[in-house]
Amino acid sequence: MSREERSLPFEVRAERLRWGDVMAYLEEDDRVLLPVGALEQHGAHLAMGTDTMTAAAVSVDAARAAGVLVYPPVWYGWSESHMAFAGSVTLSAATLQAVLEDVVLSLCRHGFRRFVLVNGNRRANLPPMQIAASNLMRAPGRLVAVADVAYLAFRRTAEIRRSASGGIGHAGEMETSHMLYLQPDCVWPEQARACPAR
Repeated sequence: MSREERSLPFEVRAERLRWGDVMAYLEEDDRVLLPVGALEQHGAHLAMGTDTMTAAAVSVDAARAAGVLVYPPVWYGWSESHMAFAGSVTLSAATLQAVLEDVVLSLCRHGFRRFVLVNGNRRANLPPMQIAASNLMRAPGRLVAVADVAYLAFRRTAEIRRSASGGIGHAGEMETSHMLYLQPDCVWPEQARACPAR
C-alpha cells in the first residue's frame, strides 16, 4: 500500500499489525521509532513505568505525525542508581546496549534502514544508547539516531514550569504533568512531596 493510499492516521504500532502489513510498509518506507524507558521509582506519586510510558506515547504521536512505524518499547533501562527502591529493575549498560543492537539488527534483516531510538530515561540510558547507535551506524546505508524526550523539550519546559529548576528533573513537575495527561491513573498527587532543587 503506497503512502498516498494509506488513510492516515494508519495504525503505526507494530505489535498491532500483521507481518504482511509490515512487509507492505517496507515497500514504501524504511523508517522506524523504538522507545526506550525504564522501570524504576519515581517518587511516592508516580508509577515506576513513567519513563517507558512517556517515551512510548511521544513515539506513537511522532510516528502518527510522520506516517512511520513504532515498535513496542524496551521497558527496562540502566537504572542502577534506583536499586535501593523496591521494585526497580536495572539492566547493565552492556545488556541495554546489546538489546538495542539486537532489536535494530533484527529489523534491518527485514529492510528497515532508518531508526530513531527514543529515550525516556534521560541521562542514565543515553551512554548505552549512544554506543549502540554508533556501533549500528558502521554499516553503510544505515542511519541510527538517539532522541531524548526531556532534552528535546528542555527549553519549552523551562519556559512553562512553575516550580524551581528541579521541577524538570526526575519525578518533578514536568514528568508529573506529562503523566497526568497521559495516564492519570498512574499518578497519586496526594503523595507528591516538595523536593528542594539541588
